[in-house]
Amino acid sequence: MFSSAASRGLRLTGKICSGRVAQIHVSSRHSLLYGYWAYVLGERTTKRFGPNSKIITVDGNLASGKGQIAKKLADRLGMRYFPEADEHYLDKTTGDGSILPSKFSGNCSLDKFYDDPKCPDGNSYRLQSWMYSVRLMQYSDALEHLLSTGQGAVLERSPFSDFVFLEAMYKNGYIRKQCIDHYNEIKGNSIDEFLPPHLVIYVDVPAAEVHKKILERGHTSEKKVALPYLQSIENTYKESFLPQIRIEILKPPLKPVSRLSAEKKLLLQGRRLAIPSEENLRLKGPHELVTDNKPSLSYAGNSEILKYTGNEAQDVEKVVEDIEYLKFDKSPWTEQNDVTYHHLRMFVEDKDKVASLITVPSYIPEITIGASEYDSAYYQYRSLPGRKYTKGYNADIGDKMIWLK
Repeated sequence: MFSSAASRGLRLTGKICSGRVAQIHVSSRHSLLYGYWAYVLGERTTKRFGPNSKIITVDGNLASGKGQIAKKLADRLGMRYFPEADEHYLDKTTGDGSILPSKFSGNCSLDKFYDDPKCPDGNSYRLQSWMYSVRLMQYSDALEHLLSTGQGAVLERSPFSDFVFLEAMYKNGYIRKQCIDHYNEIKGNSIDEFLPPHLVIYVDVPAAEVHKKILERGHTSEKKVALPYLQSIENTYKESFLPQIRIEILKPPLKPVSRLSAEKKLLLQGRRLAIPSEENLRLKGPHELVTDNKPSLSYAGNSEILKYTGNEAQDVEKVVEDIEYLKFDKSPWTEQNDVTYHHLRMFVEDKDKVASLITVPSYIPEITIGASEYDSAYYQYRSLPGRKYTKGYNADIGDKMIWLK
């Protein structure tokens, strides 16, 4: 349902990135993919994990210095740094890496948003909807990297904090209430499939100071950002995001089911529900599995939080020292085991499946286009270099020995 070829294009790029999950490692392509047989043959995620096997996000307003802080922190902790995803994130990470026209990247423009945030063509919500999509894809890349290598990741913002921009847009009259409803439907359908960050670092720079920095050193289009919009972002961070991301969300306990279906349910839903401990989980009779009446946990929040002023955050050694004091003993990460990590890894590796979470059959004029235009853009996308077939199978960009793979 994304504008232009976004819906199919996002799904397609997922296929290009990873293809189908490998069942047997029989080629150079398959050797790079994790699958069911790898788990059966003894590969385990927890063996790779060390003290710094964490997901850390650095959040803050525009021009708060979070990018520089995130990069320094990643270097200091030996983690992988993920720069903030922009509207061309998928262009850069798929195909030949070239930047594509905007009709293949959400049909939106950040510069246009800065120039005219109330543009009647719906650019503002198209941009925000697309940015949630690419942040979700980048977050799945970060999780895949963590689970595949054991190396932690540091990101600038995440899909968990993306809504601060949506709220700021709505409060300043840039988007309609229906856009909020649509966004919440997509987020509700997708965010609980992912574990939240272990740690959120919030860089607290007052909106007035941010606005001054942008006017002094920002890009030409950025200088048009209104102070009330920046203030709304700051307020939403402090009043909504930070309180929410540290809270455990309770869900009803599991109901009695057959032993076979219960085991399957735990395996398949392991990435969404905390697995009950042995103390809470017991067998009742030969075929029933029941839990005590203790609620399980959603993955909607419960991250550690560190908050700094802009100047304090520049002292990376102090930030690292503070991180070392954290126990990281909160669910849902502490509830995971090799089974749940296995299913989460299989999930985040399949980018087509991740993309399907944000494709909902819901009409909203800001991002809906006609079928003919949709198909035309889709086939144009497929004709671009390196984007017709799965990665490694495109002769037009120099892939070799395709028939032997």
